[in-house]
Amino acid sequence: WENLKRDLQMNDGERVFLHVHALLSHGIKLSKLFWPDEESARTRGETLRTELKVEAGSPLELREARAQQDRSDVGLVEWLALHERPVDLNIMPQGTLSGFKEDEFHRSLDPESWRLSYRGVSLDLRKVWQETRQVETSAEAWLRSHNPW
Repeated sequence: WENLKRDLQMNDGERVFLHVHALLSHGIKLSKLFWPDEESARTRGETLRTELKVEAGSPLELREARAQQDRSDVGLVEWLALHERPVDLNIMPQGTLSGFKEDEFHRSLDPESWRLSYRGVSLDLRKVWQETRQVETSAEAWLRSHNPW
């Protein structure tokens, strides 16, 4: 998160999106632990959510982002086919560029609201980061209280 903010200040778009993708990737991995797709793992997910105090409606559910990631290659080809003039990276507040619709940006970050749009999926990166930190804090507390030594 700190590197993302620093590189945003330095106006280094490529590094900004390196950190955006790292944060999103970690969030998606947590999402899959807490809300597994496999029926056999659902009890584990419920237990983890309970023990680590992850509430229903958590920013880490990331269902749409998970679906995008799971079909990243085909999804990109399909997305490109839908747009006459797609733009890969965009870092500016929504609506700044007149004549462009939000979904014409492959990856767009609004630096004022911390909203990420990724092929039409929109999410609040700040909330994902905050929830990730809360999970870390809860996991550390759980480990301290369940340490056999």
